[in-house]
Amino acid sequence: MSAPPTGTAERERRLQWLALWRLLVGTLILGISLWLHLDAGVALDGFTPTALTALIVVTFSTTAVALGGRLAGWPFGGRAWLSIAADLVVATGLVYVSGGAASAFSILYGASILGAAITIGVRGAVVATAASLVLYALIALGVSSSWLPVPPDQNPAAYALELRELAFSMLSNVVGLVAVGGLSLVLASRLEQERGAAVAAEAARARLSQLNDDIVRSLGSGLVTLGADDRVTFINEAGLALLDRTEADILGQPIEAVLGFAPAMDGRAEGRSTTADGRALVLGYSRTPLVGEAGRSLLLFQDLTEITELREAAKRADQLAVLGRLAAGLAHEIRNPLGSIQGSVQLVRDSGDLDPEDASLLDLVRGEVQRLNDLVVTMLAVGRPTAPRPRQADLAQVVRATVQLIESDADLTEGRPVDVIGPASIAAVFDPDAMKQVVWNLVKNALQASPAQGQVRVRVREESDQVLLEVEDEGEGVPEEEREKLFDMFFTKRARGIGLGLALVHQIVEAHWGTIAVTQGESGGALFRVTLPRGRLQPPTSSETMMSMDAPAGPA
Repeated sequence: MSAPPTGTAERERRLQWLALWRLLVGTLILGISLWLHLDAGVALDGFTPTALTALIVVTFSTTAVALGGRLAGWPFGGRAWLSIAADLVVATGLVYVSGGAASAFSILYGASILGAAITIGVRGAVVATAASLVLYALIALGVSSSWLPVPPDQNPAAYALELRELAFSMLSNVVGLVAVGGLSLVLASRLEQERGAAVAAEAARARLSQLNDDIVRSLGSGLVTLGADDRVTFINEAGLALLDRTEADILGQPIEAVLGFAPAMDGRAEGRSTTADGRALVLGYSRTPLVGEAGRSLLLFQDLTEITELREAAKRADQLAVLGRLAAGLAHEIRNPLGSIQGSVQLVRDSGDLDPEDASLLDLVRGEVQRLNDLVVTMLAVGRPTAPRPRQADLAQVVRATVQLIESDADLTEGRPVDVIGPASIAAVFDPDAMKQVVWNLVKNALQASPAQGQVRVRVREESDQVLLEVEDEGEGVPEEEREKLFDMFFTKRARGIGLGLALVHQIVEAHWGTIAVTQGESGGALFRVTLPRGRLQPPTSSETMMSMDAPAGPA
């Protein structure tokens, strides 16, 4: 059954309680009266016992209607007026069979007026007061004037009042009923005022609650409330969408298990999290205590992944700009002297009057000069990148040709094999020369990281509209805390490295609108995975251009 309308629920509750009290008190009064008459020798089928029995039936039936009618869906107003009418009938009946104007049960009229004021309100109090006065006057005047007969089984002397006694009894009862009616009116008015205030307060609370819900739903940031044990007690829809999870996955869980980190109290900070499908997120958050809730706290968080990527791209762009200016100067200052040194060393090396030790030293000098020359070339490539020139090409053939060239350099491989795994041909759109540089640097790093008997595996494969290149070594791998910095310029862990090779690889891959990541391989070594779009001839969108390290960011 539907709930009563606003303002009726409280009156419904009062009606239920009054019905129960009517049943209890009415049964007690009527039952005792019936027992006393029977004990006094009045026959059960006499007038008074019959009337009292009828009044008991009225009391029970109206109570049943008041209590059970709500379950049946009967309207409140009808049941309330029926209950008041029943109270007046019972009071009038008892007054009639117990002495008329002098009956002590006239007080029941006051109870009826009070009940009407509590359940129905001002109108009920007025009607019950008027009805009580009329009914009492009819009984008192009717019996005294003999047009209403005395109950045949009652003593007529109890009803015979002198005019003075009748006037006093009627006046006292009328004054009492009017006083009760007036007080009931005041009570009913106060109740209606309080009920109106309660309804207004409830409406205001509902509006405020709705406003709070609307604000929480409108937030673009994730909102989480945490208990004293740091478990999630609430999360809004935006938070679920950011984390790509459901309430069932999050509610009741420790916040550290949900986000992947423990958010610190007070102040703003950032942390790294993952979605349900494994996508990495950078979350900016602020956590503050909930006012008035000891131990509880409020957590707001936003997705800063794109902003962080843009910030890192800007940082790399700044590094490239600095390196570009440095490389331009070094190119003129170093390459010409290097060429002269290399030529002179070669002339001396080719002379026939060198002992083996001197020849070995000259080979060492020549190798170092070549390394410096490669360094300058790499710095120029990173500092002054050129836009890729993508075309339809075969990625598998480019990878195999580059690996074959690497294997021809015995000093680089030192006997370690490089296996190429994958189909013989994979058509895609890319810059073959730039991709050779990517393969060369990744395989070279893998060879340098692998142990003496280690093996390097290169895999190429297709996945839907993407092509993948993977290079795996059998070295010590890359710790998780270093993987984010691995593609930064000048970050290296090798004693003779300068940290430009992987930065160049990252730059080339992003210029091809691809991604590169490093994870742990099956053997525990590093696994570099390059993902490229299978076919893309158009330049990137403006947002992709911002994400690219390369200023041109694509073909013209």
